Amino acid sequence: MSYDIAIIDHHPRFNNCKEFLAWYDEAIGHQQYDYRQARPALQQWFLKMKDRVRPLNGEFAPAADEIDSGEFLEADYGFGKDFIYVALAHTDAEKTSALAFELAKECRLTYFDISGTGELHNADGSHFQVSRQQSVFDVIEEEGQKQHRWKVNKIIYPPLILIGGSLPIIVYALIVHSTDSLVALGIWMVLLLFVLWKSMDNFWIFRRLPIMSPRHYKTVKVSINSQEHTGDVFDVDSGISFRYNSKEKMFYMSKTMYTDPRRYPKEYEERKYQFQARIEQAHIPIAGWISPSESTISFGTSVRIMKRYATPENIRRIREVIIDVSKKDYNRRMFSKFTYGSDTLYLDTCHYQIVRALLVSTEGSAERYCPQDVSVEPSKRLAEIFEQIRTEGRMYKLQQEDLIEADEFERIWKKKA
Repeated sequence: MSYDIAIIDHHPRFNNCKEFLAWYDEAIGHQQYDYRQARPALQQWFLKMKDRVRPLNGEFAPAADEIDSGEFLEADYGFGKDFIYVALAHTDAEKTSALAFELAKECRLTYFDISGTGELHNADGSHFQVSRQQSVFDVIEEEGQKQHRWKVNKIIYPPLILIGGSLPIIVYALIVHSTDSLVALGIWMVLLLFVLWKSMDNFWIFRRLPIMSPRHYKTVKVSINSQEHTGDVFDVDSGISFRYNSKEKMFYMSKTMYTDPRRYPKEYEERKYQFQARIEQAHIPIAGWISPSESTISFGTSVRIMKRYATPENIRRIREVIIDVSKKDYNRRMFSKFTYGSDTLYLDTCHYQIVRALLVSTEGSAERYCPQDVSVEPSKRLAEIFEQIRTEGRMYKLQQEDLIEADEFERIWKKKA
């Protein structure tokens, strides 16, 4: 994960957290890679900083073969007119953030320690505690209190409405003295209103289906779990999972992204920065994050948004951000080799899915298996190894020594045909 800071040239100085967040929410959404658009003092800070912590973007970025060499300290820089947003490598954060702070004081700039203490240090030396996520979660907490009150009303008001709606039927029944048909009609109306009330959340989901799954919204399956109060939708085209929790009044969007295991740490940092920047540019009260996993070829991207803000337009905008960030997904096949006792397993996989498997024993015998061919089942030994792979999670935690070149796999595959 990256260690994020911001260097700010803003006058007059910030006096409190509320004032700062009001400015920050608007300013942070406009970032570019050209340092020349920043104010002169910010340019001065960057030109001093880049010699010690070189940028991974813009005109001073290193050549591709120099990235991740370990020879230099590196960081992502995003520039606005009044600020520079910096994503530092977490392993070097203590040293690089201290340098950034000292240079900020030297250039008389404001320093915001986003990932560390959460303090804002004004250019005049004053400081106070602040957190970027505070504004989001304060809204969520406040909304949660409203939801609690609404739950009480939800219990009280519907019965009152049903009783009030039944009064005209009762009056009419007393006048015409035809109670049987009217009682039956009244019961039917009560049941209809009750069903409509219980189905409101389902209607809410179905209205947003054209946004969640534009090509398949007429046929996509909506999984309703009444016990967990959730409705789930999976869009095959984008690979995005949608979930609405009617009890929490929260809407969730998530997607698994894939990277080349040879450069997982670097690519994870790049995606995290890009995703967070784009989410903040959306100016929607949401909590968005990229979460690491124990895997070396994937990580989770998630967005949580309250029901009141989960309008079709907002869902569409967030969906576009997730799809755009995932365009960098590593979609090529990977070839790996594992040893199990006297057997060697060769795998051809893509996104955790086995395309081909080849099991070679020390005696030279081999078994070829393609899971797509449903007419052929794996042997008992191969089935045991597949179960062991699943239990150990080895396919999800590929190491450099596990990977082989495609040519090597193809050569053995043809040789053992």
